[in-house]
Amino acid sequence: MLLDVLASDGAALIGAFALFVPILGAPIISMVTGVFVGLRLDADEQSAAVVSGAGTFFGFVLMLFILLFFGAIASGGGGDGGDGSIGELLVPLVAFGTGVALTAAGSTFIVK
Repeated sequence: MLLDVLASDGAALIGAFALFVPILGAPIISMVTGVFVGLRLDADEQSAAVVSGAGTFFGFVLMLFILLFFGAIASGGGGDGGDGSIGELLVPLVAFGTGVALTAAGSTFIVK
């Protein structure tokens, strides 16, 4: 399948990488940033973990909204709407963001 994509249209492969790299990189970047912020706080472990988790969650959700926004612009889709709702987008986004936030909060609590 990979060879078919490379032989037929290399742009599709580049587009797939352009989509998956930010999706896979967003949790790592937001978690590392959240842990650094939590470690730099002059607060107790629990407060630092909460701040780290909240910052990581909102940073991750914001990064994916930006990714989706630019993806919608780049796709150049028509105004046909679609049969999905915003809830279908928000539920996985919040679930994935919660996992990333809990990981950052736990890491901050353990390291601090």
